[in-house]
Amino acid sequence: MQNSILVAAVGLFCAASVAELELPPLLGNQMVVQRRQAVAVCGTADAPVRVEMGGASATAAPGDDGRWSASLPALPAGGPHTITVSSGDEVVTIKNVLVGDVWVCSGQSNMFWRLEQTDRGSEFMESASDLKNVRLFQMQKTWSRIPEERVQSIGWRMSSPATAKRFSAVGYHFGRILNAEAGVPIGLIQSAWGGTPAEARGRGGGRGWEGGGGGRRVGAGGVARLGGWWKAGGWAWGGGAGIGLGVADGSLAAGSGPRKDGMAMGY
Repeated sequence: MQNSILVAAVGLFCAASVAELELPPLLGNQMVVQRRQAVAVCGTADAPVRVEMGGASATAAPGDDGRWSASLPALPAGGPHTITVSSGDEVVTIKNVLVGDVWVCSGQSNMFWRLEQTDRGSEFMESASDLKNVRLFQMQKTWSRIPEERVQSIGWRMSSPATAKRFSAVGYHFGRILNAEAGVPIGLIQSAWGGTPAEARGRGGGRGWEGGGGGRRVGAGGVARLGGWWKAGGWAWGGGAGIGLGVADGSLAAGSGPRKDGMAMGY
């Protein structure tokens, strides 16, 4: 089941206030792009832009505000790839790019709950470097009364003891298990802040992350897909069969929502 979630995410972070060649933080080294759908690349520039990846290329012309957007053909899971963006004499190279599945891990304090705070967390942190195809992206906790043009983040990072320890425990275990089950690279984007509503973490009144029929959706309390919540432990709310993720032992348990299994991780 494929979706447009990365395109939506890139679109949200593409705005910028300068016209020189610049890419949003979501586009950077170690990133994962969604497989089997067009690869969206965007930014700002003051001259025509050429984008290259996997033997394909695309061009774009910046608008009056300097913003541009280009689309490359879909690729199967794999990598690593290099994305080259050039405009005039300027060149930006994005290295070690994987193609796989990208998920947004959104929620309140329980989604923000770090791996280092969980039972057996140190055990999973020690083996984090083994997950070569799991990449992590964390949004910094900033706020504004008006929509911001750019997300604040230090960018994509490889899974390692240092990066995994402060990442969402729910998101990390979800990605770890999904990577093993699906056998494709997994990109995890953490957007979580205790006490905040879902509307504050998406465009269009909280509906910006919702896919069409059969697409994936990110709920206010966890990583989700339509037809059944992928949810961390606790209360798994949603239609159809639910999957509870026990953070303590990192195991998956099938069930139907609503169900209660151990510590509550959602609302």
